[in-house]
Amino acid sequence: MELANNTPDSAKLIIENEPDSIKKQLWIDELIAWYQQHQMEADAKTFLETRYDDPAMRMLFPMYISNQEFNKAQDILNSYCGEPDDESQAFCTLNGLILSWAISGISPFNMNETEYQSIKSIAEGLTQVAPQAQSLLKMVYFETIEPWHPSDTGEARLASYLIQPIQLPVKLSPVPCKSGSMARLQFDDELSGNVAMIRITDGSGRVFTTIHAKIEPANALELPTSELSVGWYLVEVRMGNGTPYMLKLLIN
Repeated sequence: MELANNTPDSAKLIIENEPDSIKKQLWIDELIAWYQQHQMEADAKTFLETRYDDPAMRMLFPMYISNQEFNKAQDILNSYCGEPDDESQAFCTLNGLILSWAISGISPFNMNETEYQSIKSIAEGLTQVAPQAQSLLKMVYFETIEPWHPSDTGEARLASYLIQPIQLPVKLSPVPCKSGSMARLQFDDELSGNVAMIRITDGSGRVFTTIHAKIEPANALELPTSELSVGWYLVEVRMGNGTPYMLKLLIN
């Protein structure tokens, strides 16, 4: 599943005809990442706004914040805040904080104790935004929240996250990485033959890069950083069998 061998239009056709919801969402993720890598964020937003389902709104939210389209971000937030279920309320609370910080020009590194406790509560929960909350705590406080173990379904596996353990079979270097240079992922031999999905996001959940690659023995995978500004990012490495790893990338 590599968009490089397809045009966006052919990718859209595949998306519309894909019956598997997990594969469909992976194609959507890759298409949006391709648009962003080619400085075509307007096309990405148009595509997502046409869909405007739950996954699309979750991807649009950080785009709107990045572009300071705060009213549109608030509209998405309102659609979740008005629902009583735990998932919607967790999204409302966490991303309400992120939107408030963006409007006020406040960094997550300056969150107060009440905000920290709210985020920690979400990170310890079972919602789809728990990974986003875990990532924020990992980025700001180097704090690891024990992973939750969802039921063994496709939807649950897509939502699951593992925070970086002490010893990982995948390593990222150099850290910090100079802006415009290549970061490298090195995989242990035990992962050879797997197909990995690598995704780079910031603390708000905005996706900058999505790559799918087969892991070859003794080979390093290069990650371009030319589209990344100075700051902290999270690199998610997810194997074909669903096992994810999280690594921190610092661009200076």
